[in-house]
Amino acid sequence: MKIKIRKVNKNDDGVQVYFSTSYGSSFAQWVGELPKYGEVYDVELDVDDDLVWGVNILRRETKLLV
Repeated sequence: MKIKIRKVNKNDDGVQVYFSTSYGSSFAQWVGELPKYGEVYDVELDVDDDLVWGVNILRRETKLLV
């Protein structure tokens, strides 16, 4: 999946990135070389939780600006 990096947070727990895709926006823990803001990366995502509409998947009428 191609993602565009919108924000990078580096802290004691690692690196968290906010990103957008053609499907929407989200954030995730980043593993690997520090990504660059505004760059597009071809990534593989692992989702360890069950995804449930209305619980941890929500529809937004407006785009999130990060």
